[in-house]
Amino acid sequence: FTITVRNVSLSNGAGFVVAYTGDIMTMPGLPKKPAADSIDVNDEGKIVPVTQDILNGNGRTVKSKFAAMNREYKFDKSTDAIFWIMKDATLPPVVKVNDPALASAMGATLATKRSTAEYVPGEDPNKLVIVPYANPFRLYPLARDFESFKALFENKNFNVDCYIINTGFFGDKKVTPAVTLGLIEDIVNEKAKFVKFGPFSSLEYLPIEGFEPNFKDVAYCKDVKARMEDRYKFVKDLDEYNALPKEALDALKKVGSEMKISEPKKAAPAKKAASKKSTKKPTK
Repeated sequence: FTITVRNVSLSNGAGFVVAYTGDIMTMPGLPKKPAADSIDVNDEGKIVPVTQDILNGNGRTVKSKFAAMNREYKFDKSTDAIFWIMKDATLPPVVKVNDPALASAMGATLATKRSTAEYVPGEDPNKLVIVPYANPFRLYPLARDFESFKALFENKNFNVDCYIINTGFFGDKKVTPAVTLGLIEDIVNEKAKFVKFGPFSSLEYLPIEGFEPNFKDVAYCKDVKARMEDRYKFVKDLDEYNALPKEALDALKKVGSEMKISEPKKAAPAKKAASKKSTKKPTK
């Protein structure tokens, strides 16, 4: 018999050349691991997801108590802390934000690197970009997130603290996973002792050996101020759809203005002693 091939296509990822015959139709490719492997039945007989090793498009994963014996859901417990995880070489490994508007504004100006799913052709993959609340797939006005997080931080009944964790570099020193895990453990166990972060009225930091900020260093102070001003400019330049309330701008403007730069005074040049002309008449 004779088979007429009307078209072929290359499925490069799978390594197939697909031949089309007659009126045959194709169906979407299936994953190597069936979705059935990622569900379970709880004690009440209800189907629940087990998503330990299922990543969504931007590389993030959801953990489940079924992935490990020592995991458990805490849905019935109130949230008592939110961590903004970002990369900012001017920030120590962890900073605590005590003003609700500033805490939410810092989340709206979260600096990070794009994942492979978010890659923009032609852009340096190592470039730091601002991704509000680490959600590049948001389909609603940004102000909604700002107001929700601010309300969470300012509600005294919830008592939610805000922390910024820097997982990049502090200056030229890498913040290692061991440092990050250690500070989180100290916070959870209420051992962390925060102190005032330079001149900022609403920021504190956790002193960690090797990661101490030096506000006597003019170059460092300029970098801190520049990064805060970058955040202010980002919010100021948002389009009408994503515009944030004025209090977000005011909070970022205030923290930027609190960083005063004191240039070291240059020593005045020494004055030369004026030479006096002789008043004596020359002798003959």
